[in-house]
Amino acid sequence: MYRFLWLVLLGLLSSTSLAQSPSPSPQCPAALDRSRASDQSSATSVWASETEARDGLLSVNYCGVYKRGPTTARRLAKEKLREIPLELTPHQMEGAARNEKVSIDQLPVGYSLYNDAVFEVVTEAIPDWCYVVLRLPSVKTETEFKNLRVLHLTEDIEIPGLLKWEQVNDGAGNYVDFATRTLRAEFDLMSVFRHASPIARFAVASFNSEVYEAAAVDLSIGSVAGPPSVRAGDEFTFKITVVNGSLQPVVAHGVVFSLDLLNALLQSISTPGGTCGRSMRSTAAFICEIDSIGPNERAEITVTARARNFIRIKELPELVVASLSHVTSREKDYSPENNRHVSSSTVIVPVSRQVKRNRH
Repeated sequence: MYRFLWLVLLGLLSSTSLAQSPSPSPQCPAALDRSRASDQSSATSVWASETEARDGLLSVNYCGVYKRGPTTARRLAKEKLREIPLELTPHQMEGAARNEKVSIDQLPVGYSLYNDAVFEVVTEAIPDWCYVVLRLPSVKTETEFKNLRVLHLTEDIEIPGLLKWEQVNDGAGNYVDFATRTLRAEFDLMSVFRHASPIARFAVASFNSEVYEAAAVDLSIGSVAGPPSVRAGDEFTFKITVVNGSLQPVVAHGVVFSLDLLNALLQSISTPGGTCGRSMRSTAAFICEIDSIGPNERAEITVTARARNFIRIKELPELVVASLSHVTSREKDYSPENNRHVSSSTVIVPVSRQVKRNRH
């Protein structure tokens, strides 16, 4: 009995010790490493060593590799930071709201680019997830170093085709060591390489929590106004209102409104002071980009659609036009639950004739 209790006690003590100790670095092979001579000759401006005084990458590591392939890296030049090209075909760009450039100025509010540190990794490998290790000897204080974050250019999960700079899980997967001035950040494949795109881009940014919290807004879908019913096959128009209900005098910047329609074919979508178009990667989603919405101000989106044509049958007596709206901005939103709205207020009236069934 005493032996059993002693073993249980030892198990609890060892588990507590493991929980308090920092998690070890993952043992994942380096796709690119500054210590390997073969990698030093490729894009020398991107690499940093343990002794050099310049900022740069130390390594790019892949974990759970499904396919191996060559990997290269480079540091994006300062003059190119205002227009980072995307990898889009002409078909993807046709009618898209966004142009083919993403500016480094589009970092989330509260983040500012550190020392022009933007890196690009191109690979033919397919890993499950990866991590990058950077060395930043230019950082002078430990407080400044702990405020650094690694962002990556990714595709919005809820708005296909919308690209944005994002930090993984608000700091999870980021490890700092001020003594060696090294910063490690982890990313999953689908996020950093954007749905099997071979190119990933990272930016080192300084995070100011006070600015981030002070700039919080409250965007919401205020109303969806349209006809109560339409005939099958007819064209109709409805209006959607986006409201900035912030209690503080905070302007919402980089507002993005997205719309999905069910049982109706979108004909046009527009908003004053903004640009609208089809999502670059989804034919079912449409987005509008609005530069800004002031506190207690609103923006109106006008949508014209054509109701689905159908004939009433017993199994399908009627159809309802459903719209799914969603709105975001570059600022923190302290009430994200009202950023999404589902409306199903318009009923499609079918044609009068019935379908004749064959009798056996």
